[in-house]
Amino acid sequence: RYPSQSVLWMIVLPGNFNRHGYQTTDTACQPCKSTEYYGATTCFDKDDRSVLVEIYVALKGETWDRNENWLDPGDFCTWYGVSCWNIGDSKQGRVRRIQLPNNNLQGVVPETIYSMHHLTTIDLSRNEIVLPFNNIVQSQHIFSINVAGTKTIDYDGIYDATPFFKQLYADQTPI
Repeated sequence: RYPSQSVLWMIVLPGNFNRHGYQTTDTACQPCKSTEYYGATTCFDKDDRSVLVEIYVALKGETWDRNENWLDPGDFCTWYGVSCWNIGDSKQGRVRRIQLPNNNLQGVVPETIYSMHHLTTIDLSRNEIVLPFNNIVQSQHIFSINVAGTKTIDYDGIYDATPFFKQLYADQTPI
């Protein structure tokens, strides 16, 4: 016989997510339109600003060498290292590039970075970061990623990138 314990947990249902992949009495599931599977741990419904804020927090933005305008309530396209589309179509004001090389970033990049639907370029080279590739399939327009000189060692998922993905710079990584 096993000791009597009241353990309540539920697997996360499609249309929801939880960072653990299951719900407990302490961690509730959150709604998420983009999750199609049971046990989702990440939501890709986020807008560009929310994702940028997640990146700033996860990579210790307050200690970056350059972080001008980050977290200002105004236009996030003015945040240091963020470039947005400016061609007058549906991409107007959406993040096009994140370029923060050699800027004292530290930590694991949130996988929601791939939910910025019009992002084409990521350059986080020469920082103490890890960029996971598990959910790169979420990014339809990613063309170039530079993780040279970072702590990125796991490239699982890279083959799921769309045919639009052409450039991976990973020199000086501990492969």
